[in-house]
Amino acid sequence: MFKKLIVLLLPVFIATACNNSENEKSNPDSINVDESKSSTTNCYLYTSQKDTVYLKLISDGDNVNGTLIYNYWEKDKNTGTIKGKIKNNFLIADYTFMSEGMESVRQVVFKMENGFVTEGYGDVLLNDAANFQNINSLEFPGTMKLIETDCNKYK
Repeated sequence: MFKKLIVLLLPVFIATACNNSENEKSNPDSINVDESKSSTTNCYLYTSQKDTVYLKLISDGDNVNGTLIYNYWEKDKNTGTIKGKIKNNFLIADYTFMSEGMESVRQVVFKMENGFVTEGYGDVLLNDAANFQNINSLEFPGTMKLIETDCNKYK
């Protein structure tokens, strides 16, 4: 159980440790759903000298499926799928992933704007899945911005 908790909270600790820009708070639940979007595929990538985060989104209206990969240096790689909805500029999804041979589920929220996405962080409740305690108080520090990229560049 302790390993599972560490794996679930790893991205939060890394983002908090790397936080060197001004935090901003947003309220994704108070935004109306935009149903005018058509089916599209978009990919986003964050890279540093040693870390990579890759997000592939296949959206059909406000419904989204895709792939999310966290590959941090000297940490176990997390590879999984996401399934959720877009509410205006926010993707709210469940991330089902494998790490250390164990399948886990946690909620993820990404703020989408100007060709990049930023992951939101906040207090987490641990039940069958790890969900945010209060989605309206998430912080989007912007320390790891995933930039929109060609989906064929990262496999």
